[in-house]
Amino acid sequence: LRMPPWLNFWLLGAIIMSMALHFLILYVQPMPLIFQVTPLSWRQWVVVMKISFPVILLDEGLKYLSRHHLDGILWTVSQAWDRRHLLNPCRSQEPIGKGGNGILEAQIGRA
Repeated sequence: LRMPPWLNFWLLGAIIMSMALHFLILYVQPMPLIFQVTPLSWRQWVVVMKISFPVILLDEGLKYLSRHHLDGILWTVSQAWDRRHLLNPCRSQEPIGKGGNGILEAQIGRA
C-alpha cells in the first residue's frame, strides 16, 4: 500500500477517535475507576518508548527494503510463475463430478 495515510480521512478519523477514547478513559474522572486503569508516569512512558523504538525502526526498515529493493525481485518471480502456469495449466480447476481426466478426455474427443 503506497497511499499516504493523511489522504484517507476515514483512517485519520478512526485514529483520532481511538486516541480520544483512550485519553478519556485514562484521565477523565470517574472513567479510570470504572475501567480500573491508572495512567502511566513519565518514567513508565520512557520505558515504553525504549522498548518500542527498535520494533518501529525494524518495521520501517523492512518496509523501506520491500518498497525499494524487493519490487523488482517480486515482479520477476511473479512473471516467472505466470509463464510456468500458462505452460502447465492446473488440472484441479475441473468441475467436480466429471469422471476421469477431463483435460485428456477433451483432447481425445470423449468429453
